[in-house]
Amino acid sequence: ISYAVKEKISDNVGANNYSPLPETLEKISEIIHRLENEFQLLWENARESGNFADIEDFANRIRAFGEQYSLASLINLGKNLLIHVGNFDIDNIEAALNYYPKRIEEIRIIR
Repeated sequence: ISYAVKEKISDNVGANNYSPLPETLEKISEIIHRLENEFQLLWENARESGNFADIEDFANRIRAFGEQYSLASLINLGKNLLIHVGNFDIDNIEAALNYYPKRIEEIRIIR
């Protein structure tokens, strides 16, 4: 099956201008709680269903949540998932989704 890549992830994926906002640091416990509950359910649904609409929904919500609190790892996760969905790149979709628990751990370190 031939395919064409619609969009590539840049080589400087980790480079950004996002740093945690003071209000992010103040609300880190609440943020982690939401990630482990509200977003965990969305993540599980997206991962288990494999449905692109569910994955896009999770990607958009996690990116918006990351932008709200200036959390680069969540912003990048959402952006990358959307790119992978747009490219029908199942291997990278699975890899990105499987990395979600590590993203939560990265945010725990901010405390």
